[in-house]
Amino acid sequence: MRLFTRIVILILAFLVISCDRDRSLNPPENSEKIIFEVKVPSEIDVLPLRILYRSNICKKKESNSNGDAYEIPGYNIVKESLSSKGSEGLQKLQIPYDGGGACDWKLSNVTVNFKFNKPQELGDNITENSPARAIFTLDENIPQITNGTFSVIEGDQEITGDYYPVIVSYHSPEKKNVLSMRKENYYIYYRVKKTGRIKFSPVIHTDKVVKASQPEGVGLRNNYKVIYPDGTVESSQDFPDFKRLRAMQ
Repeated sequence: MRLFTRIVILILAFLVISCDRDRSLNPPENSEKIIFEVKVPSEIDVLPLRILYRSNICKKKESNSNGDAYEIPGYNIVKESLSSKGSEGLQKLQIPYDGGGACDWKLSNVTVNFKFNKPQELGDNITENSPARAIFTLDENIPQITNGTFSVIEGDQEITGDYYPVIVSYHSPEKKNVLSMRKENYYIYYRVKKTGRIKFSPVIHTDKVVKASQPEGVGLRNNYKVIYPDGTVESSQDFPDFKRLRAMQ
C-alpha cells in the first residue's frame, strides 16, 4: 500500500511540474540569428517588431465549434525595437532562431508594423492612424492574420512594396476619419527560406492620397465615393484601384 501511495505521489508531482513549466524565453548564447533590416522612409515610424516563437513541448489547448478539444503548438510573443536609424535610413535587429527555455521555443514569424509619423500632413481631422504590416514566417506555420496566401523568399533578398495613403470617412456606427496605408495583395505574407538576413524597403507614395467616403444613412455594403489624386471620382466597395495609381505620374 505504501508503494502504491508513493507511485501516486510521484505521478501527481510530475503532472504539476509538467503543467507549471516555465514558459519564458532563454536564447542560448550560440543561437543562430537572423538580421532584420528595415529601410525607413522619412514619412513613417516603425513600431517594435512583433516576434512570435512556437513550441511543440508547451502546447496550447483549443476547441472547435463543436466543443471538441485539441492541441496546437504553444506560442510566445515578444516585442523588440529596431536600432536607431543608421546610414541610408536603415534600422536593424538581430533575432535568435532558437528561443531556448524549458519549452524549447523556435522562431516562427516576425511582423513589421509601421505608420505615418505626420498624419495631419495627409488630410484634415484624422482620428485614427492605422498601421500597415508585413509578415515574415520562418517555419511552415500560417500566421494568425492572413488569407493563407504566401510568397516564397529564398536567400538574402531585399523585399519591397508600394504603399498608398488612403483616408476613409465613416459615418456609421460612428463618425471618424481613418488613415491607412494600402498595398496590392496586402494579406499575402512572406515565407522565408535559407537566409540569415531580411531587408524590407517599403515605398511610400505620399503624393498619391486616395479619399473615400461612406454614404450616409445606408448599409455598409453600399459603394463608397472614392476620389483619386488626379480628381477622378468613382463609386466602389473595392478600393483603391492600384492599376490606376501606378499609371499616375
